[in-house]
Amino acid sequence: MSCLLTTVRANFTTTIRRLPDKSCAADTLPTPQLKPAADLIAPFLTELFNRSLSTATVPLVFKAALITPLLKKTDLDPAVYIPDTSLD
Repeated sequence: MSCLLTTVRANFTTTIRRLPDKSCAADTLPTPQLKPAADLIAPFLTELFNRSLSTATVPLVFKAALITPLLKKTDLDPAVYIPDTSLD
C-alpha cells in the first residue's frame, strides 16, 4: 500500500471546479451548487480520500447504488434486462 499516492486539497478544488454543470436526479448536491463550495468542501474530501487510501477501506455509505433494470430492445422478452447502476 505504500506505493499509493495521497492527494492535496488543491487537487480536489481544481477537479470540482472543472466538473460539467450537469447533474442527475440522484445527486443530493447538484454540481452547480457544489462548485461555489469547492474551497469549503475540499479539505473534507481530501481527508476522506487520503484516509481511505491509507486504510484500504471505503466507507459503507459510498458502497450504495440505485439499480434500474433497462430493457435493451422493446421487442425482447421483458425478463431480459440490462442492469443500469447509478451510484449514490
